[in-house]
Amino acid sequence: MSVGAHMNLLLPGFGFLEISFMHYQKTSVHVTLMMWYESVSLSLLTTIPAILDNFDIFSHLHFDFRTNPEPIHAINQIKAHSSIITSFHATECIEYPPELWKELRHLELDHVTIHQLPVNILSTEHSEYIFSNKHTLRIDHVRIADLLHSYSDWYCLGMQARSCPALCSLDIKGHSRDEGDFYKVALLQHPWTLNNLSDLRAYITIEGEDIATLLRRMSEIKWLCLPACKFGQLSLQELLADKQEVMDNGQLVRKTRFWRLCETVETLVFVINNGIGGQTILSKCPRLKILDGFVITVSEIVDGTEWVCTRLTRLNIYLRADIDQETEGGMAKARIAFRQLGKLTRLESLDLTGWDPRSLDRRRLDMRLRAGLDELANLKRLNCLSFRFDRCQRI
Repeated sequence: MSVGAHMNLLLPGFGFLEISFMHYQKTSVHVTLMMWYESVSLSLLTTIPAILDNFDIFSHLHFDFRTNPEPIHAINQIKAHSSIITSFHATECIEYPPELWKELRHLELDHVTIHQLPVNILSTEHSEYIFSNKHTLRIDHVRIADLLHSYSDWYCLGMQARSCPALCSLDIKGHSRDEGDFYKVALLQHPWTLNNLSDLRAYITIEGEDIATLLRRMSEIKWLCLPACKFGQLSLQELLADKQEVMDNGQLVRKTRFWRLCETVETLVFVINNGIGGQTILSKCPRLKILDGFVITVSEIVDGTEWVCTRLTRLNIYLRADIDQETEGGMAKARIAFRQLGKLTRLESLDLTGWDPRSLDRRRLDMRLRAGLDELANLKRLNCLSFRFDRCQRI
C-alpha cells in the first residue's frame, strides 16, 4: 500500500520548485526535488538542508535541476546531504561532484555538459573514484568541456562506467565519431569489471564480434537493447552457450554457466537483421517478453520447434512469406504460422512487417481469414496489430 503527495511552489526571484514524495511503508519514502531556476537565490538554497532534514525516514531522493546560471550553491547544499541521496538526475551544465556521486545507487546525466573531471578519475589506482554503490547509470548526450590528456568524451564516460563494479543497468545514448571509445573501454577492456551487469541499453553502433565478446563475459542478461546494431551468428552462439569467459588467477578461462543467457533474457531489441536467430530465440528463450528486429520465415516456423516464449508482450519482426500464398499448401503453412502466433496470449503489440521503409516490395504474410488470421482470436490483450510499409498486403 502506498500514499503519495505532490507540492508545487512558485517562488519570487527563484523560479519553480516541485516537491513530491511517495510513502510506500512506514519506513520508506521516495522524495523528488525538481527545480527550475530563474536566478540563483542563496537565501533559498540554504533552506534545502532544512527541507531534506524534514525527511528523516526516506530511502530514495531524486534531485532534478534545470537552470541558468549553474546552481553551484544548490550542489554544495546537496553534497552536504549526500549520505541520504540515492538517486541524482542532472540536466544542463554541472561541476563534477565525485563525493556526491560516490554514495549514489542511481545516476542519470541528461544532455549534460560536465565542466571538468578530476585529474585522477582515469586512474584505477585511486579508490575514491570507485563507485561501489552505483547500480544504475544513464548517460544521454553528455559532453565534457575540458577533456583530460586529449581523451574523448566517450573514453572518459567509459572509464566512469568501469568504475562501477556493482552496476546492474547501463543506458547510453549519443552520437559522435568517437562513440566506439565508450564500449571498448567500459565493456571490452580487461579485466572485466561489470560482473553484475544484466541490463544494457546502448543507442550507439557496436560491431557484431564485440557484441559476442560482451555476451561471453556476462553472467546474466535481462535487457539487451541495441537498436543500432545487428544480431549475428556469433551473438546467437553466445546466447545459447553453456560456458562463459571468466578471469581465474589472471588467466581467461571458460566456465560452465549456472543459467544460459537464453534462459534469463527478457528483452532483445536490434535493428532488422539478415534472418539470423529469430526462430531459435523464440524457441529457446522462455522468459522473453520483448523481441524487436529479427527476420523469420514461414518455413522456419513450420519446420522448427515449438515456441516457448509464452510471456511475450511485444513482438516486432519481419515475418517473410517464403511460400505461395495462393495455393492450398501455402495457405496451410500460413495457418501454422498464425497458429503459433495465436499461442502468445500475453501479446499486446504485434508487428509482422519490420520497421524498414525501404523494403516495400518484400512479401509478408497476408492478413486473410482463409490463410489463418482467425488463429489470432485468443490474443485478448492485443491492442496494436501493425503491418507498415507493405504495399503487397492482401487482406
